Amino acid sequence: MKVILLKDVKGLGSKGEVIEAKDGYARNYLIPKGLAVIATESSIREAEHRQKAQDARDEKALEAARELKEKIEQEVFNLSVKAGESGRIFGSVTNMDIAEAVQAAGYKVDKKDILLADHIKEVGHHSVEVRLHPDVSAWIKVEVKEE
Repeated sequence: MKVILLKDVKGLGSKGEVIEAKDGYARNYLIPKGLAVIATESSIREAEHRQKAQDARDEKALEAARELKEKIEQEVFNLSVKAGESGRIFGSVTNMDIAEAVQAAGYKVDKKDILLADHIKEVGHHSVEVRLHPDVSAWIKVEVKEE
């Protein structure tokens, strides 16, 4: 029986694919669980239309991420922290602190998208990777200053 997958099914296929499944498996598991629908001409056309619309949205999001990368890499984000005489910070600068500085500059970035190998513990200039899209990452400049 031909079915169109509505969700990714491990070992069978990914969302939007038209696959051939055993009749019993399709009728008793895939369709009742909402994982698939029977592949008719109209449902195949609808799935193709949905896939084209999703591809257009994905392409638009990728282009927006690339534009944001161009803008965000030009900026320098300043953070003021308390530090000792040797430039060692009391505590550390975390991805949450960097996310707040980036958001204060007007960019929409989540703290989970800021990738720090280790917390910043010294005053100075640092480069930090920010994941803007699964395919686009930017390196931003963070300047940590002593208060």
